[in-house]
Amino acid sequence: EDLEAQRRARDAFDPDGTMNPGKVFPGGDACADIPTERTKRALAEGMWV
Repeated sequence: EDLEAQRRARDAFDPDGTMNPGKVFPGGDACADIPTERTKRALAEGMWV
């Protein structure tokens, strides 16, 4: 119920999903940042994050 409310709020403010595109809501087991191609390109080779 809470996650659905958060998802609706996010969709209202960011319908195209352009803000924090790699950030996802918890899917039950854990939270995670999913690296996008844009994020991968922004990191210098060998950079430790």
